[in-house]
Parts: sequence; C-alpha cells; structure tokens
Amino acid sequence: SYNDTFYDNNGKNIVEFINNLKPDIMFLCEAGWLCKGEGISGNKASDIKLENYGAPESSAFFVKDGTSWGHNGSLLYWNSKMFDRANDKVGKCDIKYDKLTKGDISNSRPGISVRLKHKETGKHIVVIGVHLDHMKQDSKETNDKFRGIIKEAINYLLTEVGYVDDDQVLLMGDFNEYYGKDGHKDDTLKVDDSLTLTLKQDKDTCCGIAGVVDHPSRDSLQYKWRS
Repeated sequence: SYNDTFYDNNGKNIVEFINNLKPDIMFLCEAGWLCKGEGISGNKASDIKLENYGAPESSAFFVKDGTSWGHNGSLLYWNSKMFDRANDKVGKCDIKYDKLTKGDISNSRPGISVRLKHKETGKHIVVIGVHLDHMKQDSKETNDKFRGIIKEAINYLLTEVGYVDDDQVLLMGDFNEYYGKDGHKDDTLKVDDSLTLTLKQDKDTCCGIAGVVDHPSRDSLQYKWRS
C-alpha cells in the first residue's frame, strides 16, 4: 500500500524501471497508487511517462472507488504507436475464491480486459489482467468451485470487450498459489470451443520458500522464489 516512505524507499525504483523498460503491454495489480480515477488523490500516476507509449489515453484503469485505493487497483498499459483500441469497452470484474462480481470491484481481486488492434498486421488481441485469490489448503471442493469462477471470469472479460474466435489472448497477472495446495499442478480451462488455456505451476507457494513459508512477513527477507 502506498505511502510517502514507501515511495521514497521503493516506489521510485518501480516507476523508474517501468519508464526505462517501456513495455509494449503491461499489467499491474495492487497498484492503486499508479491509477487514475474518481476518489483517488495524492498518488503517483503522473510519474508514469505515458508519452513513452504514444498517447496518454493508451491505458485503462480499474480502481476501487473511494477508500483503500493504495492497495486495490489494476491497470493496463499498451503502446499506442503499436496498438489501436479496437473499441472503447473495458471488462471489469472482481474474482474471489467464493464468488465473481461482474462489472464491479468489491475487494482487492480486480480483473480487467481490453481489445486491441495491432497496427501493422491488423490482428486483434484481447489483453486480460487478473489478481486471483488464494487457493485453500487441502480443500478440493472449494478450490474446484474457484476454478469454475476463474473460467467464468475469463469468459466474462473476453465477452465484455467483443472477443471473436481468431483473436489472440494474453492473460497476465498475479495467480498466487493457484496450484499445489490440493495436489493440482496444472489446469486446462476450456473457455469456449475455440479457446483453451493451460496454466501450470511447479511450486507450492506464491511468495516465500517453496514448501516452507507462504506469505512471510515483509521484514523476514524470505522471498526466495515466486511463481
């Protein structure tokens, strides 16, 4: 979550990295402090040099309205010298392990999507960013329900921006410890007749020492492997 000390100690490095790298497509989650929207104040969105991407409008933001913006929030960037918006639609939903909230965000698990057109080839790409919730330890019934919610969420984010069968799909984000807690190491999600996504994870943790520490203290310095 954003505060002045965080920005001075680490946030500036994050912004500098983004500005130097100039990615063609980028998704960030837990990044309300870099988003724009009503009810957001005092953040650092203007420090991202959108001119690097060709135009300030070459981004889409999804932020929880009002409070807690420092942690909640997702954003997409794309290089407008390379991509046009295929339309002005933005898919938005909230993906929790026990429910899917379509068109809105009620906590810190936002999903977002846009449909872009590659200027040189004319091909379309749907870009999806997600911040998935956590799987439950040894709870296959709950986790299977969550897998169904994820499939429904991806399908919703595709539909909302006008996905058609020959579009490319780029799925980005923080998947947390999506596999491993109940014995799953990979899943194949058949979204529709033309689109199948296979997600794999070989370790049992999202942030920490695999098999030892899951979500260690931010001061423990035990972040040695990330999915």
